[in-house]
Amino acid sequence: MPDFLERVDEATSGDAWITDGNYAAARDRTWGRADLIVWLDYGLPRILWRLTERTFRRWWKREELWNGNRETLRNHFLSKQSLYLWALQTHWRHRREYPQHFARYTGARVMRLRSPRQLERWLASVAP
Repeated sequence: MPDFLERVDEATSGDAWITDGNYAAARDRTWGRADLIVWLDYGLPRILWRLTERTFRRWWKREELWNGNRETLRNHFLSKQSLYLWALQTHWRHRREYPQHFARYTGARVMRLRSPRQLERWLASVAP
């Protein structure tokens, strides 16, 4: 983990940076330095639909993910590491807990977007 956190520190050391993800181990380093946190708080049906589209596309086209790894349907439907299982187990907890986490980082404004349409409108409003 130290190498990961060192890379996070390096990537966010400048005056301007963007990062994505919600790794709890990096939260203090990223959210603590952020001016703005954009929370894509999409509904569970949309999340599961997008996961299904991405999973089947990657599986069908045999897309390489990293280091030669490829999607397998067995991993998604018959594994304890299934992203479907993870989404079902964490979605409601994240909705409940994220506002509490955000409250700890008073220097950052939180933009909560609940749909792709809201995201598109917001991006259009901040684009140069």
